[in-house]
Amino acid sequence: MQLKFFDAGQLRTQLVLEDPVETPDGQGGFAVAWTERATVWAMVEPSGSRAALFADRAAVLSTHRIWLRHRDDVRPGQRLKRGVQSYRIDQAEDADGTRRYLILKATEIFA
Repeated sequence: MQLKFFDAGQLRTQLVLEDPVETPDGQGGFAVAWTERATVWAMVEPSGSRAALFADRAAVLSTHRIWLRHRDDVRPGQRLKRGVQSYRIDQAEDADGTRRYLILKATEIFA
């Protein structure tokens, strides 16, 4: 992707990058807790929505494109939080191959 110009001043939203930590629950499954990795500045853009089924109920998933400065420790499966909002990282890619910015494709998590 050719990135012609991106104004870093648009990174105005403070988000917390979190890692999942799985602990066995003693019955063959696991419980997930989240640990804070870093605080980052980002630009969050809604990019669409889609219908899905959760627990036999219809739900609408909101998808977002999130821009942030390049980091080597961002990967799918992590999440970003802002207050009570959470975004599951589905994909992370270098915006233009220069390692300046990352573009994340993320799904908003409704708890």
